[in-house]
Amino acid sequence: MERKPTYRPDIQGLRAIAVLLVIVYHAGASWLPGGFVGVDVFFVISGFLITSLLLREAARSGTVSLVDFYARRARRLLPAATLVIVATTLAASFVYSPITLKEYAYAAFASSLYASNIWFARASTDYFAADDGIESNPLLHTWSLGVEEQFYLVWPLLVLLAARSGGDVRRRLVITLMVIDVASFAGSVLLTRYSQPWAFFGSPTRAWEFAGGGLLALSESSRPSERARSALGVLGVLALALSAVLYYDGMSFPGTAAALPVIGSMLILLAGPGSATGRALSIRPMQFVGDMSYSLYLWHWPVLIFWPAAHKQLALVAIFAFSWATWRFVENPVRYRSLRLSSRALTAGLALTLCSSISAAGANAVAESYLRSPEYRTLVESIKAVARIYEDGCNTTLYESDPHACVYGAPDAERTMIVFGDSHAAHWFPALERIATEHGWRFVPLTKGACPSVFHEPYRPGFGRPFYECIEWRQRALAVIEEEHPDLLIVSNLERGATYWGDGQGIQQLLARVARISERVVVLRTVPRPSRDASECVFSACSVHLRPRPPIDLTYENVSTADVSDTICPVDPCPMVADGVMKYRDRHHLSAPYSQMLAPALARALGIY
Repeated sequence: MERKPTYRPDIQGLRAIAVLLVIVYHAGASWLPGGFVGVDVFFVISGFLITSLLLREAARSGTVSLVDFYARRARRLLPAATLVIVATTLAASFVYSPITLKEYAYAAFASSLYASNIWFARASTDYFAADDGIESNPLLHTWSLGVEEQFYLVWPLLVLLAARSGGDVRRRLVITLMVIDVASFAGSVLLTRYSQPWAFFGSPTRAWEFAGGGLLALSESSRPSERARSALGVLGVLALALSAVLYYDGMSFPGTAAALPVIGSMLILLAGPGSATGRALSIRPMQFVGDMSYSLYLWHWPVLIFWPAAHKQLALVAIFAFSWATWRFVENPVRYRSLRLSSRALTAGLALTLCSSISAAGANAVAESYLRSPEYRTLVESIKAVARIYEDGCNTTLYESDPHACVYGAPDAERTMIVFGDSHAAHWFPALERIATEHGWRFVPLTKGACPSVFHEPYRPGFGRPFYECIEWRQRALAVIEEEHPDLLIVSNLERGATYWGDGQGIQQLLARVARISERVVVLRTVPRPSRDASECVFSACSVHLRPRPPIDLTYENVSTADVSDTICPVDPCPMVADGVMKYRDRHHLSAPYSQMLAPALARALGIY
């Protein structure tokens, strides 16, 4: 196939670098912890190429044909994307349990409409928490395709408006893109601090990366000298390499950190094909990988998810094999040899979108047929049951700092009981509410998810910063406890490593504080852990395992511990089901119905009769 006169081999090589960074990162290479920045490289390339293409069309015809533009995008993107979505959905239908398959089907439907970035942002997905295990969503990577498609939807409209308004089109676009660049970057920095999922997956907070590439396309007429371009190319490679090697999972990203790979990509593009960097990127192997980069990106994550973890090398071979076949027999034939008429291309694009959407709907229907069957309905309902503390808005959410001191049980009772801790305190709510009601206690829950009540400075990986909301909530909750002066304070948290124990001082500092402001303090030990997520255990046998836990040093007369592990798991291992309900709702939280069933055992452990 002949290359167009505007073809840039260095850009194709940069595409190869970008996709290889992402693949190696997702494959779990410890030496490339920041490989996720490859997506940022793609965004800059897209901004540069699409702006260049639209500018040439506007200069040639004085306008921009939206129909032709969207038809080209449909020919380029939809055939391969539809193939991968449908194939992944078929694999998920065989591998996943109905509960997990239903969740997957929603993501597949969103991916079919190029809106999966919005879906994952709404679900508060932590991109950095995703691993290559079977429980990760095999379409998580399509978030970036959603961002790109939303960019393609808006960008030609900006160029069209600039072209039709007369005057200096380039000058008007430069001003427009600079405003977008500054506003989007500022929004990204701010939102990364307070709502990282929306900052990471959102199109508005990624627009500045496309705008950077667009501004570069607008300034091509004033390129620096050849020597300067070579130096800039080297600096760009260095910036990209530093971000790929020094960045890591859980850092504050995108925010200001995204500037380094974006600037590095812009410098490499500015260097051009004639620079030393450009010539290195233009070698044949880089061109080959760059040509397949779209298919490689589409296939790599589903293959890594479904492929056995013990055979990662074979997974990489499979990724390249599937990608080459898709590029050779799907991408190129549709892109270069058929559907030249825009109307036909758009019609075919709608048909492909419908095809992938129907496959997602089919997976959802299969899942629903299982979930509605009498054999599984009760177990599924026990997993999905929501405790009143969440329905009433009495659990402090991730971004809040104020405790919601709701009152349950017997509001006018003389005795007050408080539970203080993270989501492992909240999962005891059904049992404690029942105890309070039956035994005449006033019950006040003080809980916040992912926020242990022990004294330490928690770090929130998804925020890329200390969990300030947790620190503030803990201090305000302690003020409530001091004011209430409860007859019984129950401290309950997920006990894990440095978060809970550290050097042993965190729990001791908490006990020293609450022992003075409570009549009696009970540390309720964490529950046993199941072998798999509860949703997977509805349709296959799973076990719960007892695990040893370090003892807690009790130095105060009014402080004791309570443990109901023997009731949950009388033998080790023990079943996941008790009296027709699932004991857990996920991998470590008790289900609401089972928590309520444990009320008598918990009351005895707490010394309430």
